[in-house]
Amino acid sequence: MLEFTVAGLALGSIYAIVASGLVITYVSAGVLNFAFGPMAFFLARFYYFLHSEQSMGILPAFVIAVLIGGPLLGVALYFALFQHIRRSSTLIKIVATIGLSVALPAASRLIFGDLAVTVVPGLAPEPVAVYRVGGVAINLNQVLMMGALVLLVVVGGLALKFTQVGLVVRGMVDTEAMSQLVGVNTRLVSVGVWAFSSFLAGVAGVLVAPTVGLSSDQFILLVSAAFAAVVIARFVSVGVAIVAGLLIGWLTTVIQSQLPSDSSWTTAVVASTPFALMLMVLLYYRVTGRGADEDTGVGGALDRAIAVVDTGTAKTVGGSVRRISQGSRGPLIAPGVLIALVCVAVLPQVLPNYWVGLVAQGICMAIVFLSFTLLTGQGGMVWLCQAALAGIGAVTTAQLVTEFGWPVIPSLLAAAVVTSLFGLVIGLVTIRLGNLYIALVTLSFALLIQTMMFTREWIENNGAGIAVLRPDWLRTDADFLYFGLVVFSLAALVVLNFRRSTAGLALAAVRSSEAGARSIAINVVQAKLMVAVLASATAGVGGGMMALYAGAATPLTYSAILGMVWLAVLVTMGVRSNIAALFAGMALTVFPGIFSTYLPHSLGDVPTVLFGVGAILVARDPEGVVATQSRQITGLVKQLGRSAGRRPSTTSPPGDDMITPTAQQAQGEVAR
Repeated sequence: MLEFTVAGLALGSIYAIVASGLVITYVSAGVLNFAFGPMAFFLARFYYFLHSEQSMGILPAFVIAVLIGGPLLGVALYFALFQHIRRSSTLIKIVATIGLSVALPAASRLIFGDLAVTVVPGLAPEPVAVYRVGGVAINLNQVLMMGALVLLVVVGGLALKFTQVGLVVRGMVDTEAMSQLVGVNTRLVSVGVWAFSSFLAGVAGVLVAPTVGLSSDQFILLVSAAFAAVVIARFVSVGVAIVAGLLIGWLTTVIQSQLPSDSSWTTAVVASTPFALMLMVLLYYRVTGRGADEDTGVGGALDRAIAVVDTGTAKTVGGSVRRISQGSRGPLIAPGVLIALVCVAVLPQVLPNYWVGLVAQGICMAIVFLSFTLLTGQGGMVWLCQAALAGIGAVTTAQLVTEFGWPVIPSLLAAAVVTSLFGLVIGLVTIRLGNLYIALVTLSFALLIQTMMFTREWIENNGAGIAVLRPDWLRTDADFLYFGLVVFSLAALVVLNFRRSTAGLALAAVRSSEAGARSIAINVVQAKLMVAVLASATAGVGGGMMALYAGAATPLTYSAILGMVWLAVLVTMGVRSNIAALFAGMALTVFPGIFSTYLPHSLGDVPTVLFGVGAILVARDPEGVVATQSRQITGLVKQLGRSAGRRPSTTSPPGDDMITPTAQQAQGEVAR
């Protein structure tokens, strides 16, 4: 038992360091950094490159990669991203940091190479020294983990309390506006905070790499587990976060010691412990209403009173806010959308079968992306469990088709029903939570499904998943493309109909101006539940389609981390547009195919970097590529119309029906 306690405290020390870094940036900048894990991975990979590949000593490699590289990375990211989202809405902060979490691991593979590293050295010289304390073996890496935490607590605590720098930081946390009035350079302080947080990421990454390996997925899971400590600390208390991190590490190893070592359930339960704990704490906050205010971390009352919050509303060049749909006055489907669908339908006649298959696979992805369009684009909510819901839909479809002999279409409908029930439960739990809590609840759910359900042998089947055969009428990829296009069109019509409904207009009004929506007594609870159910059903159908195309429902296809990549891809194209979902799905499959076919293998991660950067740019342009291009096309058409002396067409280009309405327009429609 003592041996597991020591191991738990070593792991808990890493959780505590990560949690303290997350809390520091949240209370000083108002940003919960979902990219902390990828930042730690990037710096750990840099250290490995210097130490193992370039044969540099431990100390100089640590100094360059962590002491110098860590703060420089934090400063670069501050000027590139974090300074632009400090006063943005929670939605934009989450999406932008998720984009960063997608781009950084791919960028590290481009810079340092894509190596399958199984043995990773830490800060302890090889061979790692082992000490025996009270009959328990403790290696030097574990000692360094706990020592780093002690050093952080002692030095950091003393610096914050007794130094001028600590006084300035605490003053800015309390009120940035008053700090500026007394001559404090708050921008310089913010740069220092992000530099220190990035340094902590580097320390945590290098220390934990010998335990989890150099896998970006494992680093993301590690930080996701540390979110539990941040939640227990209510995002604001560094001391509570450190204690909670230690307790979570200790609890995880104690549970492991009490379970049989040869059971697959043991691995699943141990891996799920932090996520289950986080979910329970979030549910407790939901019931008691004791969670943190999402305005915490952006200064005091004066700062919030004078702040101009960027909600991400799309604006025209002239500054006017553009509307989300044409309501009952416009056509059901814009001609531009029909042209896009026809162009996709023609592709099997002009492309080789390889590319037709990629397009068909992309259409299946696009159906899943429509669930993001409903939740994030229409509902203004960030759910990070859409990949898990798609996986549940895939498993349901595969089981019904393979084990029970159901036809394809009833199986897909059954998958929609099953996932909609999950969506209803999640919606009821999160309905009155802020976007930050919604993101964490859904991330916890996705990770629990991934570790507890998708690891079952009857689903995983040694990595092969549950086999599912296509029916005879879907044998060729061209046939599947046409079927997928029909399913996508039907799902897009459902999204469009919801957008034009009273519930959709109510959500649009709240997203544009929550105070204005309250003034006319709009109740969005029913609308949010409806969008949660519809989005979950859509994700289930999309997951079933993915399984049908692949010939199996494989769990690795539906991991929570891949779900973040999906969100980044859609945000790049435009999270508010149905046609952007179609382009995003095809981009996710076709772009990597182009790179793998025509470009060197070393550039294979470029599309992922671009998708991540596209999600980061949501801080500057929330519309995405499709809506931005459609706006430019509309302007060109109007210019040509004026130059020809004719009245310009008012028909919406592809994706134009997804731009945010003004509060007055949406509220007026609801009121009527």
